[in-house]
Amino acid sequence: MCRLDRFSRIGLGLGAVCAGFFLMGLVWLGCGDDHVLSQSVKRRAHGRELRLEHHMALGFERAAWAGLVVGGAGMMTLSYWGRREVGAGRSEAVGWVRVPIPWRAVVVVGGLSMVVSAGLRWPRLGHSFWTDEAYAARAYVWGVNERASDGGMVHRPVAWSRALFLNERSNNHVWCTVEARVSHWVWRVVGGRAGTEFSEVAMRMPAFLWGVATVGATTLLGVMLAGRGGLAAGLLLAVHPWHVRFATEMRGYSAMLLALVLGLIFLRQALSDGRWRWWLLAAAMNLWALLAFAGCVYFPLVTCGLAAGWLVRGRRWTWLSRLVLANALAGVCFLWTYGPSLSQLSEYLRRGNEVSAYRVTAGWLGQLGESLCLGVPWSVMSLEWREVAWMPSASVAGWATALVAGLLVLRAAAWSWWCPRLLLGPGLMGVGAALMISQSAVMGTLLLIWYVLPVVLGVVLLLGTGPDPWAVGAAGRGRRVMLAGGQVVTAAVCLVVWTGSSLAMGVLPRQPMRDAARVEGARAGSLQAVVGISDQQMKLYVPDVMVVKSAADLEVAERAAAREGKSLLVKVGGWEATRERLPEVAARLRGDEYETVADFPGWEPMFGYRVLQKRPMGLRERP
Repeated sequence: MCRLDRFSRIGLGLGAVCAGFFLMGLVWLGCGDDHVLSQSVKRRAHGRELRLEHHMALGFERAAWAGLVVGGAGMMTLSYWGRREVGAGRSEAVGWVRVPIPWRAVVVVGGLSMVVSAGLRWPRLGHSFWTDEAYAARAYVWGVNERASDGGMVHRPVAWSRALFLNERSNNHVWCTVEARVSHWVWRVVGGRAGTEFSEVAMRMPAFLWGVATVGATTLLGVMLAGRGGLAAGLLLAVHPWHVRFATEMRGYSAMLLALVLGLIFLRQALSDGRWRWWLLAAAMNLWALLAFAGCVYFPLVTCGLAAGWLVRGRRWTWLSRLVLANALAGVCFLWTYGPSLSQLSEYLRRGNEVSAYRVTAGWLGQLGESLCLGVPWSVMSLEWREVAWMPSASVAGWATALVAGLLVLRAAAWSWWCPRLLLGPGLMGVGAALMISQSAVMGTLLLIWYVLPVVLGVVLLLGTGPDPWAVGAAGRGRRVMLAGGQVVTAAVCLVVWTGSSLAMGVLPRQPMRDAARVEGARAGSLQAVVGISDQQMKLYVPDVMVVKSAADLEVAERAAAREGKSLLVKVGGWEATRERLPEVAARLRGDEYETVADFPGWEPMFGYRVLQKRPMGLRERP
């Protein structure tokens, strides 16, 4: 007869969760809609695209099977991982977390870093959306405005089913979608706004808050790793231009970075005292990171893999079972919420959308290292290094900083097997990024900068915590002084360059779509067309804009304007890229038929906006 007093409360609770997942799997597999599944198989066999209901059925079927396996295995092994351990680890747990310096210093410095980060990021909240943001706002969050027959505007919102499960272009960050919808709903209800209005600030507010919180969490993690020296980690992250940029976008990157930092903090505590609370919190942070941006999957996998290796080496089998079970349950939760997206991702990749001529080369890696360590402008589309005017020696400083950071990453990674504190250090970020870059190089696909965003955390932790803070007594005094001096110089250079770059980034908008949309021309009632980057997304700001994708489309817009007796405004997004992608259209726009009305620069040249107006016949200039 089984005695319940043998099990802990958490063990019994998790046993109930395992049973729940097992039953959910049985119910879904037994009562699911087989007709929709059979339709999915037939459509895929005949090369036809699947609809949203087909992807949902396929995704939930996978989640049901995962629930059966994990739930069944969890219930069968309950007597092992769920048993009560009297007094286990309690002597090592002091408060919420253990830090080697007074909490007052952590709160003061961390708070100051968060204030600095908020000041640098706040001005960017009101910028107009850029390509992916604008698409996500139309497709997942807010919806679209349409011109009614009476000339007024009618708003068409997005259904919650599409917001949660539609991911046909692989850019629906589910967590960000939900929080942006809720934040915007609060803004609309509190302010009494109409449904046709939207606010970039309201949709970006959650990402802004997560970004500021990440700075404080990084300060805490730095202190846990290196004591007083780690206080600098949060400040370095606060002024890092990459974080300034991505922590103010309506995307999941900001929440992902916070989840990764908190996951490292909780996992460090779990490896210290082995309590269930830390294993569960660490697994919850992995789930949060994946829901925020599934592209970060390499980093939780590397963290859990190295932690499992260290536990095996120490023969801590009970703790290992807790690590495995907690993350397995988090994985089932991920499949039930994100499973429908997985089949859409496979369809998207099968269509070859991500395959391009871009390759990961030695020069590309050098530019990536410099831009990560210094935050200087870097265009993934052209893979060209653009040295900033305010820092002529940026390339030299970038290589020096990249060299120091690279050596520290290698040292941390080499020691990770023996030292759990190094295991949770910045070396993990380097290993995860290496796996991501290797996959991109092997597959020959385009590797965008957000896939290696977590490496920013590794850089600031390395520069903030010092070259070798865990082995101070193992080196001579002269060597320690030399390493500390080099660390101070490197951090000072990065701080100065990052601050200047961050301030410049706050002034120039990423993609001034709204500013270009507000240019109405010489007289009211002009006909508007858009070409280039974010052509479809311009409809968020100008619902009835004509999209130009060829010289023929431009001629149609010109004839329509002449027929209606209106002036024609052509708004070009990404002039640099448009000249390469649509040379015929660019040649027409550069001719004497058009004149530039307004030019709005962006932080990256290819994301600026140029507004041109067709000249009347009598005012054309002959070349």
